[in-house]
Amino acid sequence: MAGENRYKLPNRRAARQATSEIAGNLSSSPATPRKPDFRGGPRSWQKSKAKNGVRNQDKSSGWRDDELGHPEFGAGPHVNAWNNEKGIFDNLHLDY
Repeated sequence: MAGENRYKLPNRRAARQATSEIAGNLSSSPATPRKPDFRGGPRSWQKSKAKNGVRNQDKSSGWRDDELGHPEFGAGPHVNAWNNEKGIFDNLHLDY
């Protein structure tokens, strides 16, 4: 464990795989936030079509790749995962 609600995984692929398992079945038509939807992202993301997460329609489960991290808090790149049905809320971070 890397801190409160933070877990260190060996790489981005492992973090995304773990968050996919935590989020569970996101329905046949999940919402896929794109990089331009991410507030505070770099200007280069404005025309990107890349997704940076997946969530179900009611936003009760999903994951988001925060590849920029939060340098002001000393947090590097990580993936957030949540699944309200499993009692895992929006504060689980899988660092990579």
